[in-house]
Amino acid sequence: MKLADIQITHVQNIVIELANKGYKKSTIRSTVSVVSSCLERAVIGKMLLFNPCRGIVYPEITNKNFKPVKIAGQNLKRMTNDEIIRFFDVERDTRYYELYMLLLFTGMRIGEACALEWKDVDFQNNYLHVYKTINIVPVYYDDNGNKLDRPYYIKQITSPKRTASIRKIPLFKAAVDALYSWREKQLADKRKYKKSGGLKICY
Repeated sequence: MKLADIQITHVQNIVIELANKGYKKSTIRSTVSVVSSCLERAVIGKMLLFNPCRGIVYPEITNKNFKPVKIAGQNLKRMTNDEIIRFFDVERDTRYYELYMLLLFTGMRIGEACALEWKDVDFQNNYLHVYKTINIVPVYYDDNGNKLDRPYYIKQITSPKRTASIRKIPLFKAAVDALYSWREKQLADKRKYKKSGGLKICY
């Protein structure tokens, strides 16, 4: 692979594959650190715009015998490049095409993407500030402080569970274009339904 073609998704996929093979998190971090040092020199030498090792998410590994999750008796596998191309060809004219593009080119979790606000997007420096997510949380008490017979659940924007999840993610041009396109959809909706107020939540 050419140096200029390396993307954050490539590094993230390697991290996931190493985790699935049972490598310890410390070993994976050391591996990425070596690669990151090399790529950082490429950034200094103006051969790369940014280091694709930045913003990598490390999965939680409880032991060296970590096994990938199984559904219906089969191991989960990442999509091949051909499958990704076919997927986006089908999704191109759907409502949330831009959301899929953002997830692909940033490696964000769906909850993080849905909690984004436009103030979290730095278009001038091309990065996202990720510091919150959407979680489903239980409610045990009513507004008067009385305990409910049965709790119910609501969606709520919260801080991430791990400090490492608070990060800045560099944006590829495809992700920037997707965000601009999504903002145009929001503005069109606002005009169509004559909603007042400014745009706040991205997705």
